[in-house]
Amino acid sequence: MKIEGWGKGMEMNGLSSVFQPREFQVQIGAEARIELSSWRGGPVISKTRIAKKYRSEDLDTVLRTRRTKAEVEIIHRAKIAGVRCPDVFFADPRTSQILMTYVEAPHLKDVQLSTNAARLSPFYIRVGETSGRLHKAGIIHGDFTTKNILVTSLEEDPVIIDFGLSFFSQRVEDRAEDLHLLEQAFLSTLGSQSSAKRAFGLVLEGYSSVVGKSSSESVKKQIAAIKLRGRYARVD
Repeated sequence: MKIEGWGKGMEMNGLSSVFQPREFQVQIGAEARIELSSWRGGPVISKTRIAKKYRSEDLDTVLRTRRTKAEVEIIHRAKIAGVRCPDVFFADPRTSQILMTYVEAPHLKDVQLSTNAARLSPFYIRVGETSGRLHKAGIIHGDFTTKNILVTSLEEDPVIIDFGLSFFSQRVEDRAEDLHLLEQAFLSTLGSQSSAKRAFGLVLEGYSSVVGKSSSESVKKQIAAIKLRGRYARVD
C-alpha cells in the first residue's frame, strides 16, 4: 500500500493552507528515539527503542527485542486489514530498530484547529472506519489520539502511526479504551464538549459500519462505563 506524503494531493484538498513542510525534529520519548534518516536514497523514519538502565541488561534486551518484533507484526496485520500505515522497510530486533515510511502530513489535531468542522465530517467517519478495521483484526492501537492520525487528504483514509503500544485483543474493554482516548483528544483539541460530541459521534458512525451494530453498541456501553468510573474516581 503506497502512502502519498505532503504535496500535490494536499494542495488540491486545501490542506496546504494549514500545514507547511517543516524540518523534522528528533523525538525522544519514554520508549523510543524517532528521527529522520535515509534508506536507499529516500527519507525514512528510524525508530529505535531505548535501553532502560533500571532493568538488567539481559531482561532489557529480551523485552526490547520482543516489542520490536510485535510492532512490526502489528503493522503488517493492520495493512492486511486495509489500514493505511507506514511501510516497514527494515527491522533489526537485535538493535530494536525499525525503518519505515516517512509520511510528511499534518496531525489530525492541527487540521482540526484550522479547518471548518463541516469539511471534517466525512473524514471523522473514515477515522471510525479505520478504527473498526483495526479492532475487527484484533488490534488495539493503545495510543489512538489525534497526534497519531495523519491527514494526507480529507478525501482519503487517515494514516495511522506509532504502534509502539499496540497489542492484540478481542476484549470490549480494550476496544472501548482505544476509542475513549480519541474522544478525550477531541475534547482537548476542540474545547467545546458539544463539538467534540458531534465529531466523536461521526467516528462511532464509521466504526459501527465496519464492526456491526451489535459490537458497536457493546463498545459504546463500555465507553460510558469508563466515563462513569472516571467521574467518580477520587484521589485523596
